[in-house]
Amino acid sequence: RIFFAITFLGLFLQLLFTRSGESLMIILLAFVALFLAGRAVQREMRQRVKIDIWNSLRVGRYFFIFAIALMLAGQYYFYNNPQMESGNLPKIGLGGSRDGLMVKVITSTDPDLIKRGGDFTTVDEFVFEKFRRDNIDFFQGRQLTEIQRTEILEKGREDISKMAERDVVGDEKMINVFVEILNNQLDDFLNIDAGYMDKEMPVMHLIFSLVIFLAVYGTGMVVSWFLILAVAGIFRFLVWIKLLSVDKKAVNMEIIRIE
Repeated sequence: RIFFAITFLGLFLQLLFTRSGESLMIILLAFVALFLAGRAVQREMRQRVKIDIWNSLRVGRYFFIFAIALMLAGQYYFYNNPQMESGNLPKIGLGGSRDGLMVKVITSTDPDLIKRGGDFTTVDEFVFEKFRRDNIDFFQGRQLTEIQRTEILEKGREDISKMAERDVVGDEKMINVFVEILNNQLDDFLNIDAGYMDKEMPVMHLIFSLVIFLAVYGTGMVVSWFLILAVAGIFRFLVWIKLLSVDKKAVNMEIIRIE
């Protein structure tokens, strides 16, 4: 009871200082979950003929852990600045090896990113090779003029610059630019506004909040076994040293009997 009282007091103080309607709803939901946890423990203890702390606490732990996970995830969602998370997003990297797994995966999506000799193609080489593959008939019996070649490369650099969100000059390794494009698309996706809740709240922030909730809930379910075991041990110890006592009480019950 003391533990639940302290927890309820903490939630009540949080309730006084909150200014968000959604945060208020989260706190009230946590209140309900804690109340249900307490009722579940009390009901379990009253219905049992013999007191069993292990089983009684085990029944209420689901609601209690849910309330804690909900409060922590809610605190993160409503009070953490979502703009600070952009720098913490995972970035795709090639690593230091040409034979690394990420290099193999990326080059398998487009073989033109790597030459036959094993070297990475530059942006200009990539653009020209793409144009040659897409216009095989154009090259039959014909040589490109210097002006035509320049126009093709400039158009290709312009298209790649738009995707990379920066200017490319043509001598960069195309595989590095390709990785930049993937990272930009990942950032754009995770920073899409979740307009149904808050027009300035990115989806990334919602995903991180959900991850926190699941992590706390999952960890709590595992740790709770050890905590319940510790509480049961403390209870037995207090009974053993006579600080607590377990009394037996006769209970009158109505039963149905077949005559």
